[in-house]
Amino acid sequence: TKSFLCDGHTNSGTTDLTIAHTVSTAPTDTQVKTLSFWIKPVSIREQHVYNGSVGASDSTDSSERIYCSHNGEVAYQTRQSGSSVAVAYTAVADINDTAQWYNVVVSLNYDSSTAAADTLKIYVNGELQALDNSSGGSATLPAPGMTTEAYINKASTRQLIGTHPGFTSANSRSNCYLAEMYMVDGQALDASAFGVLDTSTNRWVPKAPATIKSTITGTGAGFGNCGFYLDFLDASDLGDDDSGNTRDFTESATIGTENQVADVPS
Repeated sequence: TKSFLCDGHTNSGTTDLTIAHTVSTAPTDTQVKTLSFWIKPVSIREQHVYNGSVGASDSTDSSERIYCSHNGEVAYQTRQSGSSVAVAYTAVADINDTAQWYNVVVSLNYDSSTAAADTLKIYVNGELQALDNSSGGSATLPAPGMTTEAYINKASTRQLIGTHPGFTSANSRSNCYLAEMYMVDGQALDASAFGVLDTSTNRWVPKAPATIKSTITGTGAGFGNCGFYLDFLDASDLGDDDSGNTRDFTESATIGTENQVADVPS
């Protein structure tokens, strides 16, 4: 019933939600994870939704990122010491309407037994997307068995919502609404776990949180050690985790109750 206005591009301060740099919990499976979120852009620009990184700067950036490009494609990227290791974009620019909410599900499974073509799947509004490198070529997917660049959910690694991992200028921060954010550690789920097609309107809509949590906890390791669910219902604690893991995020000083809004995908 609420969303988080991630307005770092227009706010003079650094507006992001951050987990403390040292995360003591080891992941259930750093190679297998799912991030689902709803996003509505305030402006069409690069939107850094979720990043795992280790003290990244402009020249030594080591990170695993999920973001929207400047013209709307959903993107996944890993970088090591400033060099790209894997990069994939949805072949069609999807997040490009400031009047619409979109559900994005990024499903990762790059353990050594996974076929290379199945290590990354991106769904937008329930539909599995074709991937490329944003220049018409083939996407470079995470390699089966990849461990070094697995920064999302990695212990002792900062996790960021709403900002580029290595830059703090306004141009590197997001300008969008975010709602219903789920991280599942140890399971690669598809979009049907989080939404359903409303046949009366032909629109993809979110499932009830109780239904989603029941689906997650009823299979595998549930949310896993590093999973979380952010519903943004507590205006004074927007980073409160409602998964049962107490995987709370800490808001930067510039985030206030005004960053909680009633504009939601339901």
